[in-house]
Amino acid sequence: MTISLVIKLFVVLILVILAAALILSYVKLKDCSLQRMKRIVFQQFHWTFWTIPVTIIFAVSFMLMYASAAGNTASAVITLNYSEASSGQNSNQTRFNMSDIISNDVLELAIEKGALEGVTVADLKKALSVAPTVQGNSYNPDGYHISTEFAIYYFATPQTKHLDAHQLLDLITDSYKQFYIERYADNFQKLNMEFSPETQFSEMDYLDIVAYLEQQCYLIEDYMYSLAQASPSFVSSNGDTFASLAEKCHQIADVQLANNIKSYLLYNSISKDPDGYISRLNYDNSLIEYERRKTLASYEISNEAVRMYSEEMAKIVLVPTWDADGDYYMGRTKVGIDELSVEAQEYSEWTADYTKALESNNAIVASLKKASSGGSNETVDQMIQDVCRSLEDISKLAKTAGQEYSEKRMNNCIFSSIHTNSIFRGFVYTFVFAFAFFVALNLLSVVKRISMNIGWYLSEKK
Repeated sequence: MTISLVIKLFVVLILVILAAALILSYVKLKDCSLQRMKRIVFQQFHWTFWTIPVTIIFAVSFMLMYASAAGNTASAVITLNYSEASSGQNSNQTRFNMSDIISNDVLELAIEKGALEGVTVADLKKALSVAPTVQGNSYNPDGYHISTEFAIYYFATPQTKHLDAHQLLDLITDSYKQFYIERYADNFQKLNMEFSPETQFSEMDYLDIVAYLEQQCYLIEDYMYSLAQASPSFVSSNGDTFASLAEKCHQIADVQLANNIKSYLLYNSISKDPDGYISRLNYDNSLIEYERRKTLASYEISNEAVRMYSEEMAKIVLVPTWDADGDYYMGRTKVGIDELSVEAQEYSEWTADYTKALESNNAIVASLKKASSGGSNETVDQMIQDVCRSLEDISKLAKTAGQEYSEKRMNNCIFSSIHTNSIFRGFVYTFVFAFAFFVALNLLSVVKRISMNIGWYLSEKK
């Protein structure tokens, strides 16, 4: 039973007593004028002792039913405070869906967070509803409204009446924030790194493993630097900043992978399959050499084009031109030397990169040609396992820091407030209704006493 229903029930009871008193007075005193009828009633009006315990019973009953209903109903308001909300979108610019607030995922999370017993998602669904606090319409442009506030209403059912309404809504609003952050805010799934070197890298050569782990380091490093630009001063609960986590990743890539493992592999000519790796590098070199020659040729062409123009003509030249009226004049036009210079510089840089890649591959080929045999190497395997553990630890720290930052940021974007029916309000209602009941009951008692001696009152008051 809801509070509004309890109030209506007791108001109806008071009105029934008043109606009974009015009907009885009208029936018995209908021969009197209205003024005389009121005079008789008010002159005889006084309270009787038996109405006091009845009123006390009325007040206690109302307070008990109000308290029971107050514990079974509550509401909460969720406010979206980010720019995309006014367009009906989530923070990642996808369409906002109001039903997500009490979706199965949110309710499952609430049950898990609160360790709620004896209740299922289906039970909670029956007891909950959600609606915009301000409802627009599509009948005319003036009625268009995109709500950024949504109310959650809870009405206990037999399956959920053992739950505390305030605590339940607190769990649901907190679970929705977590759900929203995980789904619509920053995505940290790419930071979930778990390695199984024995199986994951079984088909990869050692240098390929090093290259793969370097890419994982750069992934975390770039992610942390992008967050550091957004919030340079943020510090996680573990005491880490985004910049410090990025630096740790750089240290792994630069020291453990490049300086330690890769140098060890090349110095000792270690490979699981030296001949196969050399063959692959030779094929890569043929492709790289082809690209290097292309960029070198493009550089030379661009550079030659720049040299063909004198310094005075490097920026603009005059060319014969006719205007809209057909008149002849010498127009100024750009010759694109600046663009050719930039292109020449880019081709030069690309050629240098290809040359560097060729030299690196040739150095690896020269080292692996000295390899006496292939297969696994226990020392290298152990070094790789150490790097994998370091990366797993840093990825967890990075994900924790990112989630804490995202949660802090989204807490300023999603506000929630819970409204429950206060006991003080219940006492006010009890006092008002008990007083009205007491007056109505005594009025009925007076009217009944007058009706039993109507003849005497009429003759006495003539």
